[in-house]
This record gives sequence, C-alpha cells and structure tokens, in this order.
Amino acid sequence: MELVPVSVLPESYQKAFSFDAFNRVQSTCYRICFETNDNFVLCAPTGTGKTGVALMTFISTVIRYREPRLMIYVSPLRSLCQEKVRSWIESFANTGITVQEYTGDSIYSFPNT
Repeated sequence: MELVPVSVLPESYQKAFSFDAFNRVQSTCYRICFETNDNFVLCAPTGTGKTGVALMTFISTVIRYREPRLMIYVSPLRSLCQEKVRSWIESFANTGITVQEYTGDSIYSFPNT
C-alpha cells in the first residue's frame, strides 16, 4: 500500500500534522474521510494514528460543508485532551476553526485570534 502524503491537504491544514505522509492506518482511512460521506468506526491499538484520522475527518468536514459544525474529540484522560487543545489551537490558528475544551467541571474557550 502506498502512503498518502500530507501535501494532498490544503496548505492551511497541513501543519496540523507533524509528518510528511500518513501512516498505513491513516492512509487506509484517507479515502473514507475525504472521498466519501460514509460513517465508520476505527478500532486500532494505541499509537497507530487514530487521532490523525480524527483530524482528517475534522478537516474534511470543514472543507465539505464550509459552515460552522460541532465536532467532538473524546479522550479518556483530561491531560491528553488539554494537550490536544493546545496543539490544535496552534495548528488551526489561521483556518477559522475554533477549538474548545469541555470537561465535567468547567468549560474553557480558546478562540483563535
């Protein structure tokens, strides 16, 4: 299987990924994320790129619908969620995407300005 290069994405979204090509799991999911409107469930071991696939679906949805959408990333650990929020705020700074963190005890909003 040939790996899909990150450069296939619009330039403003490429910096959301810290690598040049999607791995095998991500490359396999690329077509579903960007070329179809199908739903799917991804079950894969830790470290295989599931968060990258989630990012691909976020980006695909933004490109496809070009209007505000609520997209949710669920993490079992609050610290992991906070890490992703910080990373995505920086990655999506010039795209118009607003990243927010919701937890059980408070809501934090980090508008991209």
